[in-house]
Amino acid sequence: MSGYRRIIRQLMSSVIGIGAFLASLALLLSGRERLRFKSFTSALLSVVEIAGLVVTVASLGWMGLVLLAVVNVIAAIAWSFALAVRVEKKLTYASLKAKGSRAELEEVASWLRRQSDLKGLRPLMQTELIKLLAERGRSIHEIKEMVIPIGMLQLTHEPDPNGSWTSSTDCYAALMNRQATLCG
Repeated sequence: MSGYRRIIRQLMSSVIGIGAFLASLALLLSGRERLRFKSFTSALLSVVEIAGLVVTVASLGWMGLVLLAVVNVIAAIAWSFALAVRVEKKLTYASLKAKGSRAELEEVASWLRRQSDLKGLRPLMQTELIKLLAERGRSIHEIKEMVIPIGMLQLTHEPDPNGSWTSSTDCYAALMNRQATLCG
């Protein structure tokens, strides 16, 4: 009888550990719970949460490591799918506004991803630029001509929190293959 109880306790301990592990990972991956280090209290709670995840994985052994790997792979696939849906939604909307075919806009988006000038912009931001130009009544040909200079301006001005025109202008000149004194 005691062997049966021990097996039940181990099983319940594993089920509770898996449940707690999945719940805390789901909160972290969904963005509802974030790691914060702005104050001592929030840093302490973040470290305790990570320590709890490590202890849970360690107590589950190999099953915990496999579970951690599976959850992360599923989260990466789900996130990739969500980003792809956002890009497709923006391209569909832009094709309606630009009064062109969806295939033509997909070609523009594909061409834009291959441009070395805009490697610093994520595909979602590149698609957002296409959408914004389409909203302003630009044709597909105009979008293709305008998106690189506007994207370069986006790259130049967005990272600068102070809005300093001097460094931004020099960076833009450097991007346009001209002599720049200060960039950064």
